[in-house]
Amino acid sequence: MKKIFEKIYPLIGAVVVQYICWKYEINFIDSENLSDALNGDITIASIVIGFLGAVLPVILGMKNDSVFVKYVFELDKDKLFLKYIRKTIAAGIVSIFVSMALFFRDMYVDNCLYEYAFYIWVGSLIYMLLCTYRSVSNMMELMFSEMN
Repeated sequence: MKKIFEKIYPLIGAVVVQYICWKYEINFIDSENLSDALNGDITIASIVIGFLGAVLPVILGMKNDSVFVKYVFELDKDKLFLKYIRKTIAAGIVSIFVSMALFFRDMYVDNCLYEYAFYIWVGSLIYMLLCTYRSVSNMMELMFSEMN
């Protein structure tokens, strides 16, 4: 049950935040500060992708050399580490894409997408952040596990 929750809580968190924003009509699509928030999202996603892109080859390069790294990968029988990293990178790319699309929001003002664009962005941002937390948490759990 714990593994199932661990796998789906980023999606649940994103949907819950989207629902709360929709329910209470929180929508900052017309805010003059939205561009700053979009820039922040792109920056955070880029840092996360860059960090994971830099750390992953180092860890995988040590896989055959380090007894500890071998042990860590033996603990990860379901390859959750790789799956979580992959989903985090994909979520970051989607979040960047959605943020970049919102920079052109004035081009689809009369479209029904305009009404929901903010909620899509919030969902992609929360999903990316929760995936990042899950990946880093999993990485730390594996790294700080005790060798038997």
